Amino acid sequence: MRNRSGFTLIELLVVIAIIAILAAILFPVFASTRAKARAVTCSSHMSQVAKAVISYSYDWNRALPFPCNEQDVNNWWTNTWRERVLSYVGGDSSVMLCPIPTYKPEPWVPKDMQISHYGMNFDLTHPAFSQLGTPGPYGFTFSYTDEISDPGSTIMISENFDGDWSGEPYEGNPQHMAGCSYGPGTFWPYHNGRGTFAFCDGHVRAMTWKEAEANNFYLWKKYKP
Repeated sequence: MRNRSGFTLIELLVVIAIIAILAAILFPVFASTRAKARAVTCSSHMSQVAKAVISYSYDWNRALPFPCNEQDVNNWWTNTWRERVLSYVGGDSSVMLCPIPTYKPEPWVPKDMQISHYGMNFDLTHPAFSQLGTPGPYGFTFSYTDEISDPGSTIMISENFDGDWSGEPYEGNPQHMAGCSYGPGTFWPYHNGRGTFAFCDGHVRAMTWKEAEANNFYLWKKYKP
């Protein structure tokens, strides 16, 4: 009687079917675990950035950094808030990034605008967009942390779509970073429909856009009604 060697075709098909079933079960688990790990990393990065902004304010009489401060000869906004607080995270620019986006800056974008996946709430420092769209002159004003009526309920930083803009509303549109349209400079829900937000007291929270815009953008407003 000969000994059997190898698999029969039926046995091989059964093994393949079992592997396919296990893969179908385990791959979503692995993907979910990976997504959660990335969300945790993003929260850690944003927490470091928020604390860096707060530390910066301590060194500047409680003043928050402007989202961007100057224009070069090509009318690019430069000297961004990112550059101002980078030294407070040890010069590690990776903390300015969420691990999920694959966006890369265009080669023509100035170096000091490359690259942050996080944008600053313009309502804190831009009188033209104070209270989310009130008309006014284009320009910035100093905003002090001790002026913010409820730091724990006021968004300082959120994830945005296009890091080139580093928090500046695209084309001066007050909806960007303080409104509800998607595009360069706007909030973007990278984490299963939620985005990461840092508040002016330094804590970080994941929210949907519906939660972030609730009560007439209450969480974005420097002065609470």
